[in-house]
Amino acid sequence: MYISILGKVVVWLFKRFQSLLLAVALALSMLCSAESAFASADGPTVYGSATQALAGEQVRVPVMIKSNTGLLGFKLSLDYDPSVVTPLSVESGPVTNGGLQDNIDGDMVRGQIHVYWAGSEAVAQDGILFYVNFSVSAGAVGLTKIHLSYTQEDTFDDAFRDVALQCEDIPITVTNKSITKYAKFSAQTENVTAGETVGVRLRMDNAQGLTDCTLHMRFDQTNFEFLSVKGLNGVVASGVLRSDALVIQISNLNAVPSATDAVEIRLKAKAQADSGEYQLSFSAEQKEVSCTPCTCVVQPSFTSEVARVYADSPVGRKNDTLSIPIKITNNHGLMGYRLRIVYTASDIQPISATCGRQFSGTFNTSIGDAVGQFDVLWNSTDQVIADDILFTLHVKLLSGDSKISILTLSYNMDDTFNEKYDSVTLDCQKVTIRMNPKCDHSQTRTERAKAATCTAEGYSGDIYCTKCGLCLSTGQVIKKKAHTYKWYTTAATWSKDGVSEKRCAVCRYSAAKNKVYRVAGVKLSKSTYTYNGKVQKPKVTVKDSKGNTLTAGKHYTVSYSGGCKNVGRYSVKLTLKGAYKGTKTYTFTIVPKGTTVAKLQGGKKSLTVKWKAQKTQTTGYQLQYSTSKNFTKNTTKWINVGNNKSTAKTVKKLKAKKKYYVRIRTYKKVKTQKGYVTIYSSWSKVKTVKTK
Repeated sequence: MYISILGKVVVWLFKRFQSLLLAVALALSMLCSAESAFASADGPTVYGSATQALAGEQVRVPVMIKSNTGLLGFKLSLDYDPSVVTPLSVESGPVTNGGLQDNIDGDMVRGQIHVYWAGSEAVAQDGILFYVNFSVSAGAVGLTKIHLSYTQEDTFDDAFRDVALQCEDIPITVTNKSITKYAKFSAQTENVTAGETVGVRLRMDNAQGLTDCTLHMRFDQTNFEFLSVKGLNGVVASGVLRSDALVIQISNLNAVPSATDAVEIRLKAKAQADSGEYQLSFSAEQKEVSCTPCTCVVQPSFTSEVARVYADSPVGRKNDTLSIPIKITNNHGLMGYRLRIVYTASDIQPISATCGRQFSGTFNTSIGDAVGQFDVLWNSTDQVIADDILFTLHVKLLSGDSKISILTLSYNMDDTFNEKYDSVTLDCQKVTIRMNPKCDHSQTRTERAKAATCTAEGYSGDIYCTKCGLCLSTGQVIKKKAHTYKWYTTAATWSKDGVSEKRCAVCRYSAAKNKVYRVAGVKLSKSTYTYNGKVQKPKVTVKDSKGNTLTAGKHYTVSYSGGCKNVGRYSVKLTLKGAYKGTKTYTFTIVPKGTTVAKLQGGKKSLTVKWKAQKTQTTGYQLQYSTSKNFTKNTTKWINVGNNKSTAKTVKKLKAKKKYYVRIRTYKKVKTQKGYVTIYSSWSKVKTVKTK
């Protein structure tokens, strides 16, 4: 930000009256350039990630660099607690690739070691500078730190200019493997989409009488924002965010039963967070407390695709004039920007810059106003949404040495905005200029190539000459792949609901989730048929617990027992399929065709019944007579006629001058797996007669 009230006023006016006040804003920015808010102003940082170690064993600690602007040599010092760790050796990392020296076996002072490096060429890549191997004291338990510092006069670039480094301490948590009864905190969380919040829960086990403790939670503060800390189930908790960790104070642990969620931490994945896996690590200040980390996966959203400003790596020789197109991709909309270019004055001379074809408007630069840096300013009355050339930079190569020169791009957030005058975030890439190549570069290798997945972008890889080590070309970002979706189903049954989920087969991202309701009703169209000489089968209707009708063939299949033509009992087997699982069997019956009473005559204490013969699919007939029209049990008698050819029957020993009710039906004996069963037709109409 500008350091004066006048500067702040100019920023406000710049965004709203760009074309009128651009020259004034540029002049003021040159006066206060040292205080301008550019994204890469912090410079290179030397650091190390939080490390876990076991007492009595060895641990390998990587020392890394980020935002590397170019180093030809450095001297780093590591201060440590000699009661906890002892340095054993130093190994080169991918960035330095040899040439390291240390004083571990020389004039080392207990509690401090020095690491020296000087290369034949400057290196500007980020990554691991070197590894330090330590032995851990057998009795050491708890948190210790490796303090990093550097010596200014021994840390320089390829022009032998001093390079300022930001140094961060490296935390190491030491636990004692012989101790088994810790108070344990285990972290659990879920995946999150960029721009959304996520809860991290700490589950406590084996409190062992512990009432208070202090935890340090380390997470990627570049991609996550801390929101809040609260205690659960009676626990009191608070948190203070520091540069290296979130410090959590916890009390009243004695009121919490074992195996209980004790603390919840709320984080927000920033809208521009990079997709991928992030570890959330924890350490305790108390020796009797152990912590288990967890991993949070950030899934991308549309807004997580930050606009990227970059240029292809040009190649040239001394006195050449190069035209370098500065491009933008993933542009969500720009109406103004302010970019700064920092360069090595001994290598190149900026000549001019021309505005891109699609970015019409007011365009100015401060080329020539200062040595080593200049600004490029653009604004328009209309927003531009296009992936194209922002401007083309024209430079003259001055150096005759064969080397790489770096153009560092950064932007001023206050002066980079869209049509709503909201600040726009840019990802500014360094531009590598290869100067005076001497090698024929006939042998090459590809580095940093990574295939794209559905959770992370890929990278085509940087091409290096294996003879001279020169980077011939930088790779391109490969867009994330589309998710490979499949449907995964937990089938519903007659007793339980199921679920059908559309999920990526690679990363398991869930795009849709539907409940499958249990099967609640099965109905046969008919359960009884009368023999007609033809095959007869009932239709089946199946419904779920919400009353929805399932589809035959898709949700279930039906199979019938053989025949389904003659008199007998038959099965219907229902087999669920697809999103449903289970089998049930239902039955239906084909009964014999019935007959009717043809003639009914009363005699002396007797009656004679005549009927129509029914010989097909029958065994015989059953007569029923009663003094009650309702055929009550105590007044009713049965007579079986076992010959299907019979057509008459006389019943004797009846009461004289009594009214009788008579009906008849057919029957058939059918063989089943459980023996013979008798199947009856329906009764005939009732007729009456009076005995004499």
